[in-house]
Amino acid sequence: MRYIPTKITVEECDLVEIKWVDAYDALGSGWFDWKEIYSKAQLAKCTSVGYEIFSDKHKIVLMADNCEEYGGRITVIPSSWQLTKDILRKGKKKKSLMGS
Repeated sequence: MRYIPTKITVEECDLVEIKWVDAYDALGSGWFDWKEIYSKAQLAKCTSVGYEIFSDKHKIVLMADNCEEYGGRITVIPSSWQLTKDILRKGKKKKSLMGS
C-alpha cells in the first residue's frame, strides 16, 4: 500500500514554472484545404506555475492554491508534454509525496 502524507506544507515543495504543449481543436468543425490545415494545426503552448506536489516519468502534479490543509487548482501534466521547467523557489525539504 502506498503512503500518502496528509501533513505537508507548501514550504516543502518546489515552486515551479512549467512550459508545456497541449492538444486542442485547432480549426473547429467544417472543411479546410490542406494548406490551412498544415499552417493552423499547431499544439497549444502553455505555461503553468505552482507548487510541484509530485512528478515522475508519467506526470507532473502542480497545485496553484493553498489554504491550510487544502490545495486547489490542481494541474496534472503528462511528463512527455513538458518543454521546460524552471524552479522559482526551492522547497525546504523534498519528499516523495505520493509514496513509492
